[in-house]
Amino acid sequence: MNCKNIEIYMDALIDNELSVEKSLEVIDHIDSCKDCKAKWELSEGIKSKLVHYTNSLKVPSNLKATIYKEYGIDKTPRYVKQLLIAASIVFLIGLGLLPFLYSLKQPTLIELHQTKLQLVTNDVGVVSDKLKLDFNKQKLVRFKDARFQVEGGAQIVKPFNKD
Repeated sequence: MNCKNIEIYMDALIDNELSVEKSLEVIDHIDSCKDCKAKWELSEGIKSKLVHYTNSLKVPSNLKATIYKEYGIDKTPRYVKQLLIAASIVFLIGLGLLPFLYSLKQPTLIELHQTKLQLVTNDVGVVSDKLKLDFNKQKLVRFKDARFQVEGGAQIVKPFNKD
C-alpha cells in the first residue's frame, strides 16, 4: 500500500470503521513509514483532544425542547393528530345532524300553530253545530289575549259542556 491510500484509511481506523485485516495492514504501514506515523500521531492527538473537549461541555437540559420549539417540530406522534382530526370531524358531523334529529321528534313552530288553528276551528265548528249558529266553519281563527276568537264573531271564554 502507498501513503495516499493509508491517509484515506487513517480516519477510518481512528473511528474503528475498518475490518480487522485492513486495520492490521494500515498499522503495519504506519509502523514502517515515518511520515505516515507522524500524521497518525497528529490525527490521534486531535481526536483525543476533541473527545476530552466534548466530554467537558455542559449541554442545557432543555436544549432539545428549545430546538423543537424554534423550528416548529411537534413531538406528538402522527397517529394522535390523525385521531384528533377524525374525532373532531365526527363531532362536527354529529353537531350538524343534531337539528335534523331534533326536528324529527319535535314539530316545528309552524306545524304546531297550524295544529292549534285546526283544533280551534274544529271546536268552533262543533260548538256552532250544537248551538245552531250560522257561520262558516273554515273561517280563520286568531289568538287574542289567550282566548280564542273567531274573526267577525264573539269571544269564547269558557268551554261548553256537552248536554
